[in-house]
Amino acid sequence: QTPRVYLNLTVRENLDLACNRDKNVFSTLFGRTLPGEKRTVAGLLHTIGLVEKANLLAELLSHGEKQRLEIGMLVAQSPDLLLVDEPVAGLTDEETENVGDLLLALAKSHSIIVIEHDMEFVRQIASQVTVLHQGSVLCEGTMDQVQNDPRVIEVYLGQKPSITAEQMKMLRIVSAMAWSDGNMAPEEIDVMISRFSEVFATDAEQKQQLQQELQNYLALNVSIEELTTEIETIEERKLIVKLAYEVIKSSSRTPSEPKINDAEAAAYQNLVKLLDLPAEVVKSLEAEVGEG
Repeated sequence: QTPRVYLNLTVRENLDLACNRDKNVFSTLFGRTLPGEKRTVAGLLHTIGLVEKANLLAELLSHGEKQRLEIGMLVAQSPDLLLVDEPVAGLTDEETENVGDLLLALAKSHSIIVIEHDMEFVRQIASQVTVLHQGSVLCEGTMDQVQNDPRVIEVYLGQKPSITAEQMKMLRIVSAMAWSDGNMAPEEIDVMISRFSEVFATDAEQKQQLQQELQNYLALNVSIEELTTEIETIEERKLIVKLAYEVIKSSSRTPSEPKINDAEAAAYQNLVKLLDLPAEVVKSLEAEVGEG
């Protein structure tokens, strides 16, 4: 979490020290850097993006740069596994992205385990996510699978979802489509909350409860492509098309946006393609929404 680098040494000297395989006092204080180690250091400076600051004292680096330097020092020791604990704690958005890019680059040649609470950062870097709760594995899978797991939602939101995992997927697919233009209009939120609570609820009391609960599950960065592969039944696919079409139509009713914007229109067409329903079925479903 807090970078452990030698503040009174330069960036290059920190990497030189990490590269030194012989850790006895004499070689550390008086030994010369070998040609192979110099090449390693030069490569690491490029990898961690600190070439221009190679001769700068580490204490003058930003927090994010110190974090990258420490990761470089770890890589210099040729580990079989990199275990990184909360590498973006306290970093700016730009620094977080830089550290993420560095870890992705290193993942091509190293095994890396990252412990992190920043879910957007985890989404940036992780192909496989493991959620721990009270010392035990709660859930494993892709980021989308983990986010849609009712057990994870219950633990981290403090409440048990009133909807099933399949219903959660449908909600997140439609809401992700609505986010495709970088914004979700209030009208779109109203339609999703209203329609999904109406479809999922078994009685009036549950419908009212769902209208308050579903707002917690409106997705932002969710892979529609991955989630749609998990929608198995034709009826679920039809429901998604109807709700998705109604959502994008709702945003076109606002005075500031008299028609469906291009980003959402493209996202909707992509969603329809992924759901793989016959064209005549899609047209029929859209007509039902129009009549409603």
